[in-house]
Formats: sequence, structure tokens, C-alpha cells
Amino acid sequence: MDDLLRLVQIVYDAVTSKEWAIVVAAGVVALVGLARRYGGRFLPWLRSDRGGTALALMGTVAGTVLAGLLAGQQLSFTLLLHGLTAGFTAIGIYQGGKRLINPADKAAPPE
Repeated sequence: MDDLLRLVQIVYDAVTSKEWAIVVAAGVVALVGLARRYGGRFLPWLRSDRGGTALALMGTVAGTVLAGLLAGQQLSFTLLLHGLTAGFTAIGIYQGGKRLINPADKAAPPE
């Protein structure tokens, strides 16, 4: 539970300090989870590790670039680099969150 509260604190801090790339990355993580859970019925690849990671990366890059364009920035290498940075951040958040919620190594029962 402490890890979940820490994640909420990070997102809150990102919003209050206007770190929109982190906010977009966190939002994409939520959308990826929904796409994998419900879209996986129609396209099983979405439920694979590669599918989820690709969704997180592509969605965050697109979301970050779109947010920059809507804010009046010109499409540039710098904007794409910010998108890739946010995308790889989302992959880390996605994989870390997945492991916190459903770890492969379940806690051993008390002896």
C-alpha cells in the first residue's frame, strides 16, 4: 500500500509542478492497462508483454507530442525527444506498477 501511495504522490507532484510528460506517461499507463484487459479479447497480442510495452511506448510518445503541439510548440527533434523520454518513463512505470500489483515472486507463507 505504501508503494501505491508513493505513486499517487509522484503523479500529484508532477501535476502541481507542471511536469506534463510524467502526467501523460501515468495516464497512458492507465489506458494501456484498460486496453490490455478489455482489448485483449479482440486482439490477443495486447495481453502479451511485448504488446503492453509497445502500447505504453507508442501511446506516450504520441500523447506527449500531441500535448506539445496543442501547447503551440513546433514539431521538432526536441519535441520528439521529449516524447521518447516520456515513453521510456511510461515503460518503467508500467513495468514497475505491474510488478508491484502482481509480482511474479509471491511472498512466501510464514513458517
